[in-house]
Amino acid sequence: MLLPKAPPIWGALNGLICVYKPAEMSVRKLRNILISKISKEMNELEVRPPAGYVAIEGKPTEKLTVSLRPNFADHPLVVGPRYQERDLAVSWSNHLGYYTSGVLLFGIKSGTREAKFIRENLPTRAYRVKGVLGLMTDNCFRTGKIMMKSTWKHVRRHNVDGFLSAMQASHQRKMFELCGVDMESQAAYDLAKQGLIRPANAKIPIIYGIKCVEFEGPHFTLEIQCVNEYEDYMTHIINEIGLKLRSVAHCTDIQCIRHSRFTLKDALLIKHWTLAGILDNMKMCADVIKESGDLVHQKSATLPAKMASKPSVGIPASEEIVDEITKDLENTLEINKDCTNPLDAEQKPETNCIPEDFESSDVEAAAASLPDDYVDEDKLKELELTLSDEEKVEQHKKALNFKAEGNEEFKQERYVESIVLYTSGLRICPLELHSDRSVLYANRAAAKAKLDRKLSAIEDCTKAIDLNNAYLKAYLRRAKLYEEADKLEESLADYNKIIELDPGNRDANEAKVRLPPIINEKNEKLKEEMLGKLKDLGNIVLRPFGLSTDNFKLTQDPNTGGYSVNFSQGGK
Repeated sequence: MLLPKAPPIWGALNGLICVYKPAEMSVRKLRNILISKISKEMNELEVRPPAGYVAIEGKPTEKLTVSLRPNFADHPLVVGPRYQERDLAVSWSNHLGYYTSGVLLFGIKSGTREAKFIRENLPTRAYRVKGVLGLMTDNCFRTGKIMMKSTWKHVRRHNVDGFLSAMQASHQRKMFELCGVDMESQAAYDLAKQGLIRPANAKIPIIYGIKCVEFEGPHFTLEIQCVNEYEDYMTHIINEIGLKLRSVAHCTDIQCIRHSRFTLKDALLIKHWTLAGILDNMKMCADVIKESGDLVHQKSATLPAKMASKPSVGIPASEEIVDEITKDLENTLEINKDCTNPLDAEQKPETNCIPEDFESSDVEAAAASLPDDYVDEDKLKELELTLSDEEKVEQHKKALNFKAEGNEEFKQERYVESIVLYTSGLRICPLELHSDRSVLYANRAAAKAKLDRKLSAIEDCTKAIDLNNAYLKAYLRRAKLYEEADKLEESLADYNKIIELDPGNRDANEAKVRLPPIINEKNEKLKEEMLGKLKDLGNIVLRPFGLSTDNFKLTQDPNTGGYSVNFSQGGK
């Protein structure tokens, strides 16, 4: 139970906490929310009263009067809140990318030292990574533009398992090489007897275990145990798997399910970020560290940098790392040699954004939607069948109250709280009141945009427009979000719609002039990148025959504009 006075609680806020990071939110934004919540609750408790000062009054030749008076210069109304955000030191032990969700460790005050030790000890982390075969995007993730389509039905579960086994074995060999140990030396043997080792270089990713836990084509899910990983590296692994299996693939979801000894069940959701919840979680983390023994002060076999036989070389890019560890694996895979060219000649590259159509487990769904913003309209429809007209009016009034409260929270920059209130309004506002529901969706989109949850905010704007196709503010908000998300074609389409509704809109008219040249330039770059990818894929298909795309030259007929293909054995 919380103490009524703030100082003892402030003194207890020292240690590590394990939290759940939702997707589409940066670690820095999450840290700022945590600091804001702690500071706010601390100032709501009984804080230190203003310090007094000694007043001496009277004539020097007579008896003086000494009294203790309140010092108004030390009052919170003068100097500000007792506990300010800049006074709270918080740092993260592991960094997760913007689109990655899952377990994240924060050190608070003196706990920042423990967070630093854990980070430097390079503990292993486990990820659940989802991918889809048949589509390649420019950033290897579902948010990117589609660059290529391919057949995937020739890929079977055993093909994926075979490639992953070979990749894991290659990484384990690479583990010793990156540590600077000769594979044939006694040092390598002694280290191998103790189990897996950590690399001396903290910037090169190493995979200790990788397996396919779900395969239901074209969707598949991997579990990866690794160190030194980062978001782009994970997405490029999915892309590389697709290419090595004579297809293409992109990543749809990345979730950290374990960090050292901490798992999803230990992670604290944002809605539970209260002083009581944080202190309880901090105690749990302290117990885990105490039980593990070597989590902060490492005792297991770790290779020091001074044992390296040669100095470290430059750190390669993620694509180079993946290519290096997989370049010798093609001959270990038994893939159907009769599969056709993975490109469908009748399908052309598209530029549509891939929808989020993958499924999640109950734990993932509860955590990834922080705060919980799901609105079950089917359930609301069934409920309304049982309500009288008077009860519907009452529900409408409550929904408007939720909207008003959400607006106040938004003005105070408490965006998470405003999302909760707008969602509460949507869950009870009658479905027939399209205008009010449209405003609630649009307002919730504005709050999500403030939290950098652009994709979710775009979805809410779309729902608002579906309910009111003349809602100018929703179109304008979605157009700006599309532009921030680098979906310029969609943004331009919305701006054109705004001009139809409001021909004098300054932002829309300015965007109508500004965006087309940018879109054309971007499309030209995408075209060049796509041709490069096509060439790489063609080389993979032709390599078993001793050929490459350099053996084929396209010559355009100046009269007809058509192309002829010429074959050259020498590739010149």
